[in-house]
Amino acid sequence: MKIELLPWGLILLGSTLAVGSVLDILQRRVSIRVLVISGLVALGFAFLRTDSQVADMLLGAALGLVYVFISLASRGAIGIGDAMYLIISGVYLGLMGNLSLLVIASFGAGIAGLVALLIFKKDRKYELPFIPFLLMGVVLYGVSAYVYR
Repeated sequence: MKIELLPWGLILLGSTLAVGSVLDILQRRVSIRVLVISGLVALGFAFLRTDSQVADMLLGAALGLVYVFISLASRGAIGIGDAMYLIISGVYLGLMGNLSLLVIASFGAGIAGLVALLIFKKDRKYELPFIPFLLMGVVLYGVSAYVYR
């Protein structure tokens, strides 16, 4: 049985990010158990795709791997859990899709950061959970994929 990325991959990725978002918001941490299960589901999905392009999936995951190294180098300024979710999303979306997701999520987080600083008077050290912005990015990515299909 073979399946296409849209809509099933985005539903699976969105579900993964929804669970991760709740944990990130409420507990400010990422569950290793959820990450492992999400990663295994992503790999299983990759084998079932009709439009599988292994190199593209690997490059998409590599973008997340770059963020793992940035997280380690920045001593956690960028959460390693966020980077792990980028690896998983890379398997679903490929390089350009994952890059688009990262740009959308970063833009959303930037706006939320400005609102937190300017309106809610948070200081620069205030930490925003990033996974909800990845979820927002997947929703926008999915909507745009259907609109421009």
